[in-house]
Amino acid sequence: MVGVAVRVHSRTGDDLGLCHLPPPVEIGDVLELGHGPILLLRVVDLVETGPHSPLAPLVKVSPAPMVVR
Repeated sequence: MVGVAVRVHSRTGDDLGLCHLPPPVEIGDVLELGHGPILLLRVVDLVETGPHSPLAPLVKVSPAPMVVR
């Protein structure tokens, strides 16, 4: 997969799994999680890791409302 692998957590601390985001990962980014129904989430907090870290960056997310234009 192309992008940065990140570990995704809900605002309540639930582990939602891994997701790939294009770098740089920033607060406010929107990601799509899961297979099946589309779940859009917005990054609200970020814990970065070093470039050679075996751990993915950690992101905390909240639901992102869909905007239809």
